[in-house]
Amino acid sequence: MARTLSRNRERGFTLLELMIVIVLVGIMATFSLASYQKMTQAKNIENDLSKITRFIKAGRVWAFTHKQEVTVSLLKEGTSGDKHTTIVSRWDDAGTGTDTQKEVVLNYIYASNYGSDSFSITSRGNLANGHIRLLADNRETALSNPAATGDCITINNIRVRQGKYDGTSCTAE
Repeated sequence: MARTLSRNRERGFTLLELMIVIVLVGIMATFSLASYQKMTQAKNIENDLSKITRFIKAGRVWAFTHKQEVTVSLLKEGTSGDKHTTIVSRWDDAGTGTDTQKEVVLNYIYASNYGSDSFSITSRGNLANGHIRLLADNRETALSNPAATGDCITINNIRVRQGKYDGTSCTAE
């Protein structure tokens, strides 16, 4: 009796083929995780920069429209260096000498080149020149994420703009 192949042969994947596919998917997931983390960090950086920019611009508009000085304070985290995680603005809303306060909390710590931990926005909306830059985690090292559009805020009299830190100053983009 001659052997013939069955016409009703089962179709499907072998166990070896399925294991190879699982290994390949795992390898692709490993490589994409690093990219995903960089993308998430870049978005967090951009989010913090936008928060700072909007916060200072809102303080400037308030100072100009109400003809009152606004003090912007950079609150320190701990006691080491010039690291901060919160920005607070204060003004005398009712003219009674009692401060009204607004604050924004950031994902990253930051440093500024202002001599003290605060700067003022005059009643005409003018700001002191300087910059605020974001730092990596809890270190004094700058963020290095090429996917991020910027890593600092430059403040120049009446302008508040995002930029890139070049080691000595923040260059607006």
